[in-house]
Amino acid sequence: MSSDHIGGTDLDGRTVVVTGAGSGLGRTTALALALRGAKVLIADADAEGAHGTVKAIGNAGGYAVAVVGDLAGQEVVDDVVATTLCAFGALDVLVHATVVVDELLTRAVLPHMLNAGGGSVVFAASAPGVADLVASLEVAYRARGIRAAAVGPTAGPGPKERAAAVVRLALDGDRSVL
Repeated sequence: MSSDHIGGTDLDGRTVVVTGAGSGLGRTTALALALRGAKVLIADADAEGAHGTVKAIGNAGGYAVAVVGDLAGQEVVDDVVATTLCAFGALDVLVHATVVVDELLTRAVLPHMLNAGGGSVVFAASAPGVADLVASLEVAYRARGIRAAAVGPTAGPGPKERAAAVVRLALDGDRSVL
C-alpha cells in the first residue's frame, strides 16, 4: 500500500460502507475503493483492525472513519448509518465483506439510498442465502435505483481479485453474480 496513493477517479465523492473492513477481504476492498476516490466508513468489531484500515487509507491520501462494534446489534447499525451520514453526507454503496449476511444493516441503509435516488449493495464474501437476498433486493428495489450484486467464488482466488470485482460492481452496478 505504501506505493499506492489516492488518485481520485471514478468513485470521487461516493460514500461506501464496508463491513468487516478491519482485516482480510474487507480491508483489501476498503483500500481498493479508497484508491479509486471513495470516502469509506470502516465497520468492524475489531477496534485495532478498523483503526488500522482508517490509518492505511489516510496514509494513502484518502479519507475514512471507523465504527467499531458488532453489527448484529441495532445500536451499532444505527451508529454506522448516523456516522456515515454525519461524516460524508450520503450513503451510496454498502459492501458486505463478511461471511455473515447482515440484513439489519442492509435494511437500515435502504431508506437513505432510496431518498438519494439510488445506490448499490454488494456482497463481497460468499455466504449462505446471499443469492436469494440479491434476487430479493433486485426485485424489490431495482426500479427505484437500488442495485444489488454478489461476488461469487469465481471472481478470483485472492482478496485483491475479489476486491477488484467489488469495485467494478460499485462503479457500474452490474447486477450479475461474478
